[in-house]
Amino acid sequence: MTNPLTRRALTWLTATLALGATGCQAPAATVLPAALAPVATPLAAPRFSLLALDDVATLAGTGAIGFRDDLDQAGSATFNGPDGLTSDGAGTLSVTDSQNHAIRQLDAQTGFVRTLAGNGAQGYADGVGAAASFRYPSGITRDRRTGDLYVADRGNHCIRKVDPLGVVTTYAGTGQVAGNLDGPARQARFNSPVGVAIAPDGTLFVVDYGNNRVRKVAPDGGEVTPVAGALNGFAGYVDGHGATARFRQPRQCALGPDGFLYVADGYNDALRAISVSGSVFTKATGLYRPEAVAVGPDGGVYVGGNIDRRIHRIGYDGIRTTFAGTGVWGYADGPRADAQFKMPRGLAFDDAGDLYVADLGNQRIRRIDL
Repeated sequence: MTNPLTRRALTWLTATLALGATGCQAPAATVLPAALAPVATPLAAPRFSLLALDDVATLAGTGAIGFRDDLDQAGSATFNGPDGLTSDGAGTLSVTDSQNHAIRQLDAQTGFVRTLAGNGAQGYADGVGAAASFRYPSGITRDRRTGDLYVADRGNHCIRKVDPLGVVTTYAGTGQVAGNLDGPARQARFNSPVGVAIAPDGTLFVVDYGNNRVRKVAPDGGEVTPVAGALNGFAGYVDGHGATARFRQPRQCALGPDGFLYVADGYNDALRAISVSGSVFTKATGLYRPEAVAVGPDGGVYVGGNIDRRIHRIGYDGIRTTFAGTGVWGYADGPRADAQFKMPRGLAFDDAGDLYVADLGNQRIRRIDL
């Protein structure tokens, strides 16, 4: 993690210069030579106030349902069901805006939001930017080797790839047709995939919600093969190896530095872990409809969910503690023990160790400054 005091001092300076949000007066302007003077544009209001450690703050979203980017000033963007969330580690977050059927990006320092791909209407089309369409995109992950994003396009029953320029292609699955079939990536079939996570070698793990399975796609769009869960898609709750294990409507997933894939097993109210060899065991129980999963720099696994409205931390020893939220359905920033969420559906850490939350019910992206 970077020095939080240094980061916080920079945040204070940005907020002071941004004017208006705190009522502070700006210092006298420095006159630059004409060749160096920036183009005059309205100053972006800071999207989070000066934080104490462990505070929850709103980074983006007004709380209103809509499909609006920030044009000339941060703070006006709206979402409609922010769901999956991933960070490039260096200040850019990518969000699946599920009911706008779009992929949005935001600057983690300013909160400035833009649309990378999708146009607000559901559909199925590869293409560039607004020419592409999705149907209820859910999980999202980023390949740090290339900068490409991989999206679980739930309603189209396939996995889409979005490059840094917004070029969208179908990576695995036939698109639009649900099924349960392994094989070459573009011939394989999924049933409402919701979670994705990519390994350093490019292997893409997919949580196939409707088939109660976890599957993987070989690097560069090779074969789709089983990882764990009944091959026929039967639901249940069984630890075991490969196809002997059972899940019940699994949701998001995250890879840990230990090589384990952690899966929020929604209707089993559990966090499951899958080893490199495909053995499944239960990491924690007593979670109420877990949805979101992220692995922190401390090695803890962080879990959020719609019904519980809190974020929990699961330690190496499997002990569960409440990390943020009161469990009350609402919206409140502040100390994480007092904060309120509605549906914390997406979780992602940046390289500084701060946690970002896609709060679907509040139509906002929140940040927990660690």
